[in-house]
Amino acid sequence: MMRTRTVVWISLVVTLLLTVRFLSGVSLAAFSLSGEALDLAGRFFEVFEILLAFIVLFVIIILVLAEGSPSRRKWQFAIVAVHFAALILWLSYLSGPPSVKDAFPLLAIISTVLGSLLSITMAPPLRNLLREWWGFSYLALTALVPAVFALRAATFFGYGTTADPEGVLHGDWFLVNIPTLLLEFLSIGIWVFFVSGFNRETFARKWRAFLPFAILPALALVFYVRPLSGFIFSALIAWGSNLAIFVPTSVSLNLAAGAVVTWLSTLLLVRRRKRDGPWILLTLGTADILIAGFALSMASVAGLAFAQLLIAISLSRWSGTAGPAKAST
Repeated sequence: MMRTRTVVWISLVVTLLLTVRFLSGVSLAAFSLSGEALDLAGRFFEVFEILLAFIVLFVIIILVLAEGSPSRRKWQFAIVAVHFAALILWLSYLSGPPSVKDAFPLLAIISTVLGSLLSITMAPPLRNLLREWWGFSYLALTALVPAVFALRAATFFGYGTTADPEGVLHGDWFLVNIPTLLLEFLSIGIWVFFVSGFNRETFARKWRAFLPFAILPALALVFYVRPLSGFIFSALIAWGSNLAIFVPTSVSLNLAAGAVVTWLSTLLLVRRRKRDGPWILLTLGTADILIAGFALSMASVAGLAFAQLLIAISLSRWSGTAGPAKAST
């Protein structure tokens, strides 16, 4: 088994690389670049994204070798092999014939499903997961990630949607917006469940974990007074994580901000007991799900698999297979 500190540093590097990809579209739009400079920057990020997909998949292999069970390794490597097959098909998809363009999105969806299964093979035993609240939350996330990816991929096929010249999607409201709402409601729902059993003493003892909620009124005011800030936030969501912002944006932006705040609060509520390494891996893994995005790109597909793998490793390392305990009530 690899040292926790080593896994943390590897995860930080991959997260940084995914963040560069996450912010690239917004960053390019933020600068008034000339046509030539914009084209050069676009080509650079295209090459970066291709290299990133290879890097993330090789890191996944390293983690499987270091953390995986020998009895499951053949299945784990079979899943990784499918990801590499999807990567090769994606390279053809970028400039290939129409048959390849039709084949890759389907293989990308399959690879994302397999990424969730790979995570489960690295997680604590299923019987342990089904006994704990965090186990059900983890299993819900592993089911939600490929479902959200499939819904986003459907828009690339044009199912229920059309795009105007500016690229804004119109059409089936459910298909366009439900991926965003599912992720947001999962974050909020986990937090609500987490605090539902708290008594007054627990609330008093955990008061620092609720400080992130002080950000919400300030953000709501900023979104109202400075619409540009709301536009930047929505651009991060739409271009970075490839999710939609619905109208009225005042509602959707504040709902997104609320989901981020509940995510931060939940992490602060989890009892760490000097388990800083697993806690950092849990933080990075859950954050990387959005940072990786839900785009038809192997950097995104591999990033989602990597994010879920980090979550599984963090749960396995948290006091054996005990997982992050719920705060005492």
